[in-house]
Amino acid sequence: MKDFFPFLLIIVVGFAFGCQKNHIITPPPEIPIPCHSQLELIPITDTCFEPLPIDPWGFLPAYIGQNYFYRFASFDPSSYEQFLYFHDVLYSSFSIKGANICTGEIWTIMDSIQFSTSITRLPKWSEKGWVLLVRWIGDNAFPWERGLYKIKSNGDSLKFLLNEEVDRPVWLNEGEKILCRNINTFERLILNSDGEFIKNYPLKISPVVYYDGKFAGLMHAPELRMVIAEDTVVTKQLWPVDQTNYDFNGLDWLNEDEIVWITSKGIYCGNINTEEYELVKEVCPNIYYSSISAARDGSNRLLLTRRDYLFENGITDSMSVRYNISLYDMDTGEEFYVKLGEM
Repeated sequence: MKDFFPFLLIIVVGFAFGCQKNHIITPPPEIPIPCHSQLELIPITDTCFEPLPIDPWGFLPAYIGQNYFYRFASFDPSSYEQFLYFHDVLYSSFSIKGANICTGEIWTIMDSIQFSTSITRLPKWSEKGWVLLVRWIGDNAFPWERGLYKIKSNGDSLKFLLNEEVDRPVWLNEGEKILCRNINTFERLILNSDGEFIKNYPLKISPVVYYDGKFAGLMHAPELRMVIAEDTVVTKQLWPVDQTNYDFNGLDWLNEDEIVWITSKGIYCGNINTEEYELVKEVCPNIYYSSISAARDGSNRLLLTRRDYLFENGITDSMSVRYNISLYDMDTGEEFYVKLGEM
């Protein structure tokens, strides 16, 4: 019997160690892996040249060398396999379309020239499947037709929400509320999902992106600075932004700790906890990003509107401008044109 106790002790200790070891090496939950795309993805190799020819007014002397533009892509926050985008036909019309990266399906959400393509009035897709649209004074609408609308992402059920000239629409609380700005009074308004006024939002943050109870955007405090707010309280004053608002072309939440944004210099990523940020991709003067949308599924994918200035047939005084949607992988640094039609 005495010889049995040491043997039993070895078994107990070995079992305990085995449980501890198994606990330690349990793998973490798998990060979602992007599907194999059924849309054609064309690898991009940046072609840089400078200096660019600039006319006396400060603009690039370029002509539009593309009849079809694909711009302002935005992920569906309930399924990052899908996104919406603007399809512009030069001097003709534009439509708002949806696309599925995995299946290759493309469909029309709104086929109309009635709604604005201004960068401050871009459509926003909610977790509940509704898309916000803005019809503004420049769209030749009757006064009673101007304002904020929503439409289902399959193109059904267009609804008029608010008869005021607004911009910068943002979904809050997973599609339960809306934040927008009155362009005449500059007041920020919080509405319910049917467009009914709830209250004014006092913080002058612009532009604004919202995720998981937090607002991110630019604020003069007193210098232009990136800030984070929860409800109406600024909780973090982050890095100063040395560019003007006109050079700050968009931002989005990558995850609960990181935000991404774009300027004429390229793509940035910053951590709101460590307050460190980096220039993830630097671009040449002939490459320019004008919108950004991040997939928050762990894939670190970005959808961008990419504007390329290209010399025609090697002639240095003849330039064309191309607008296309690109998919950027922050893990590998690879970038692809997303082929959605004629390029």
